[in-house]
Amino acid sequence: MAQIEVDWVKIVLSPPCRWRDVRKQIDAKPRLADADKAIYVVRILGAFAINYDYKASPVLYIGSGHLQQRLQSQLKWLNELAKRVKGVKLEIWFFQPRPKLNGDIRRDVEAELLTRFLDLHGAVPLFNARHEAPENRHTYVPDKALKSALVLGKEKSFQWALVPLPPNSSYKTYHRG
Repeated sequence: MAQIEVDWVKIVLSPPCRWRDVRKQIDAKPRLADADKAIYVVRILGAFAINYDYKASPVLYIGSGHLQQRLQSQLKWLNELAKRVKGVKLEIWFFQPRPKLNGDIRRDVEAELLTRFLDLHGAVPLFNARHEAPENRHTYVPDKALKSALVLGKEKSFQWALVPLPPNSSYKTYHRG
């Protein structure tokens, strides 16, 4: 079991945007030098969140590794949504787990975030296809910082919680049960 310091670095994307826009923002933040090895949480910004089984959340995806590949699909969705909803943006929260012990624990941290999200919201995030339990449990400092990426928070801009309907390409993913 490792003690992991949680210190999020955030970027905001305004559509239309492409991978090079993401890369430019990442490169401008020295703490994101190893962004490809970071844990990341993709959140929607705007007047609405996603209505999960227990409660709403702005979280769309939790991941680690394969950053460009995964975010490019998120950007397609964002750019399409921006044509219909004025002012929508994406916020991406990153942090690089640096435990006091050696080893790559990203998979454990990602699984811990997904487990906590499932416990809080009754489902995995909209664009996460699966959920695996963490192999090892770790201590997060501060623990509330880990949770802060998963919930609405005190922000008052969220006024709606939406659910995909059958014509939406995310409908089957959302209703996979």
